[in-house]
Amino acid sequence: MELPKEYAQDEGLRTLANFLRSDNGVKIYKAVEHEKRVEYFKGKAFIDTLLNIGVDVDPKKSKKWPKSIPKITDKAVAIAVGNALLNKNFFHRSDKAEVKKGSERILTVSPVQIFEEAGVYTWIYQGGMLFRYIMSGYVSSAYLSACLPACLLDRLYFLPGSTDASCLTFPCILAPHTTEASSPLSSDSRFSPSGQTLRKRCCGTFQ
Repeated sequence: MELPKEYAQDEGLRTLANFLRSDNGVKIYKAVEHEKRVEYFKGKAFIDTLLNIGVDVDPKKSKKWPKSIPKITDKAVAIAVGNALLNKNFFHRSDKAEVKKGSERILTVSPVQIFEEAGVYTWIYQGGMLFRYIMSGYVSSAYLSACLPACLLDRLYFLPGSTDASCLTFPCILAPHTTEASSPLSSDSRFSPSGQTLRKRCCGTFQ
């Protein structure tokens, strides 16, 4: 089966993977694989998602389809695209274990790495979800800043690459933009000349 040229290139496969990882993509399930929480999908759902969009069965998803890659209307092409994504390590094939960990599904990496309709596949590629993880980290760091006592925050400033609690997640990017002369916090030891020297060392020169 000869793939459309867009799916023979990494850029085209990445575009498709980003779509499949979006809310309009293939349905995902939660599981545990080798003591790590993962997300997986079913091969049949992958094929159905592509074909339903290809023939405009789902108008909502069809409108979101990336314009830079062609729709897929043939099942054999959909399977070939699945194998192309698998070979490029966007996901791997998994096997379902017979036992569960509480209510959680247990998966193991399959020794047969071939894309088939009956298989289940665990995402490796995170794609557009990076932004979601960044925002989660920011919320966590903001919570940390609000809840920790000042004595602990003072110690956190001496961690490499951190100048305030938020910089535990975003080193330097969220560092307060102040100077000793202009800042009302200049009397605070955290913003003293020695503290600013530490910030310069971690974050580079600031105005």
